[in-house]
Amino acid sequence: VLVSSSFSSSVGIDGECNNKSPHSGTNDDNVMADECASSGRGRTDPGRQDPKEDEEDEDDDKMWCDECDWEELVEALGCTGIVHRSVPTDEEFMVMRRAYESAVGAEDSTISPIVGGHSFLVPHRAGPAGGGKGRGIFAAAPIARGEAVWTWRHMAVFYDVYEFREFLGSIPKDNACDVIYWAYPHKDDDDGVTPRVSVELDHTALCNDADNEGEKNVGRDLEAEAKLGNEFEGAHAMRDIEEGEELLCRYTDFDAGEDGWE
Repeated sequence: VLVSSSFSSSVGIDGECNNKSPHSGTNDDNVMADECASSGRGRTDPGRQDPKEDEEDEDDDKMWCDECDWEELVEALGCTGIVHRSVPTDEEFMVMRRAYESAVGAEDSTISPIVGGHSFLVPHRAGPAGGGKGRGIFAAAPIARGEAVWTWRHMAVFYDVYEFREFLGSIPKDNACDVIYWAYPHKDDDDGVTPRVSVELDHTALCNDADNEGEKNVGRDLEAEAKLGNEFEGAHAMRDIEEGEELLCRYTDFDAGEDGWE
């Protein structure tokens, strides 16, 4: 089981987190305080002098939210106001990429070697999207139908939930909150069965969901991929896109939905 409940189960957090009831984390009045996560870490008491108690605190840190479900992770991190969040800086994305590779190991990293920048192949900008959607990505120049828009160079794949939780506990809280909402479950590309969790660690993570298939303007184009010898891994323009137009994906193309978290 990757996670339980809507990540998704009712398993509680170790220690003081156990008595907290999970919720969506979107109401500031309901957000858990600092007990469980200060910058994604367990609480320690600097006044303690007993070495054994200090060792226990260190163990608690390592096991931060080890059995949290999705709602409890949101609560422990105090994630609120996703609509009003700023776009992460390039430096923040680099911190997240290094933390990912540390969590899964360099040999299993899907973004090694780690590099800066973004995976876009066309001019773009990231910023407020309006309409209650929060942030989004927009074409900074016209894009022709069939043109390659971005690659999956910065797609981080987690092989089990413990790596994912370790990653969340090792990055700044605001970035961890972003990742929780960006990440999606899917099946392993090789066997089509094993559950995985992935997240794009660059501006491609800000692609909003199209309300319907007809609104989608970026995605996989099998015809265009065939022309490239099926060597290209990324998204193409599904139609002509005007400068300033928001780039919209269809989440059902790659997200297994709530069932994928089970």
